[in-house]
Amino acid sequence: MWALATLGIEPSQHLADDLRLRATGVAGELTGHGVSSVLWSFATMGESPGDSLMNALRLRSLDLLAAQRLGGGAQGGVKGVDGFTAQGISNCIWAYAILGEVPGETLLVALSEQARLCEHEFTPQVPSLSDFSSFANGSNELALQQKHLLFSSFKHP
Repeated sequence: MWALATLGIEPSQHLADDLRLRATGVAGELTGHGVSSVLWSFATMGESPGDSLMNALRLRSLDLLAAQRLGGGAQGGVKGVDGFTAQGISNCIWAYAILGEVPGETLLVALSEQARLCEHEFTPQVPSLSDFSSFANGSNELALQQKHLLFSSFKHP
């Protein structure tokens, strides 16, 4: 899916359905990079991932983020768990906004907590936390609420 999205090739409906089904089947095995790549790909192509895949990706994201928290750091976590980097968090937030999907408060809070732990990784090449163009340029109330929730986690006491 990533290759098709990167090359700007629109898959046939049959191929998109097959990719959706396959991604749903392996979602529980994906790394943080894998989750963010799947979301980014569907958003880039303007294809809905569908409810089953979105639910599977949310659950996998929460599992990975919980494992990362156990390790207490941006790169920490349970041995063998490849969690979310700054780029992965940015891609996920961007994809949810583009797809018009609601990741849910639990996932947004978990992503924002992880973003705080890896805030040193955010660079101009990882624009979502400083840009949020999809959120800021639209009047979509949901997107604005998501932006507020994520940015409120960065407030220092």
